[in-house]
Amino acid sequence: LFIESYLTTGRITNIARVMSCHPKYMKIFQETHNQLFYGPGLLPHHWRHYIAILAASRHNCLYMMQLHAEAFRLYQRDIHWLKGLSNASQKLINFEDLLNRLTYQPWTIQKEHIDELVVGESAWSISELVQAVVIVSHVVSVVGFYYGCGIHDEIDFKDGHTYSEMAANGKNDEDNLVHAMNQTKKKLDITDEEKRQKLLAVMSEYKSLQERHELLSEDKVLEEIELFFRQEKDTKISIIDNFMDNRSIEQSTDFAKLSLEDRQQMALRTQEFSWEDQGFSVVSRYYNDIIELLDEKFRIIYNLTYNKMGDTTNTDTKVLRTAVWNYIQMMKGVWDDYLYTSINKLVATDFKQYIKMVACKPEKTSQYLFHSGVYLYNGSEQVHLNLLFLESRNQAQLLHALRAIMQHSLA
Repeated sequence: LFIESYLTTGRITNIARVMSCHPKYMKIFQETHNQLFYGPGLLPHHWRHYIAILAASRHNCLYMMQLHAEAFRLYQRDIHWLKGLSNASQKLINFEDLLNRLTYQPWTIQKEHIDELVVGESAWSISELVQAVVIVSHVVSVVGFYYGCGIHDEIDFKDGHTYSEMAANGKNDEDNLVHAMNQTKKKLDITDEEKRQKLLAVMSEYKSLQERHELLSEDKVLEEIELFFRQEKDTKISIIDNFMDNRSIEQSTDFAKLSLEDRQQMALRTQEFSWEDQGFSVVSRYYNDIIELLDEKFRIIYNLTYNKMGDTTNTDTKVLRTAVWNYIQMMKGVWDDYLYTSINKLVATDFKQYIKMVACKPEKTSQYLFHSGVYLYNGSEQVHLNLLFLESRNQAQLLHALRAIMQHSLA
């Protein structure tokens, strides 16, 4: 896998090194990534990398921006576009609003946003649009993985990524910094036996919830969702600089903070539009080159398990994996038939804060949030969880955009 990565991109990225502890997923991820940026498609290759630069800039991810700026230069000698979006094609400028919505508020994407992009002198074709949407969703989700795992920049890049020295409430003052350091130390000082007992307690809760699992009626689903939201607490959470001022709609990135009426109106229900039934079909129609890879990638990470947690083997982790997946999709406005109140029993508050930050505002992920959120899990499990975050967010964003595209096509 490393050889293939090197032959394709000329380097083995730090993201690939971290991801390699799960080779089954890494293989399909690498194939999908290469297909997106180097395979066939209507969008020129330098456009794909430019769209990736724009997407990474939404979360201030200099690392990903530099990777794609480097690739952009290989395909396009005129680097005028790198001076900012205003210097690029009008077609890309028109795409910015959809890009912002997809990144920050995918639940706001409507058919009208697609209608606006496919008319006029700088019109997009639907096939081009689907390809661009898949690229954006892929990149911003990988950015979450980069921040969530605390990955360093490549050795030849300017500056390296470090977690910001701040407490979970976002303040920088000395008292809060000392508090954060002390709390992190307490988490790290936990003995192996204490960690084992905590994991056993969590697994006991998993088994209890597995026995209670049932098919839920639509009224029960809505009841579960609203009860969960009432219980949910707020999460306190170079040339590339030319792209940092283009984020025009970064308001709340948390679906949970919307009013009850807005949540009911904007939510995407998987009974009406799911990846397996409708999403797969839309991508297959307009971007057939990527669909099998994309679908397999979702299936592999959703089902990936080593049947262990910490040092405990023969453990069914499906309940935890499903809870994490559904929690992130709920934060992105996608609702399923699921017992949502079980999330609060399965996922500790610190862990939830970490998940929400990585999925919604990854650039604000702190060292304190990382250690307090996933200290019970070993390194491989921490990476596994972040891969779940990545693909759950990716699929949720795609579902909102693909639903709007399907509605446009059927109009």
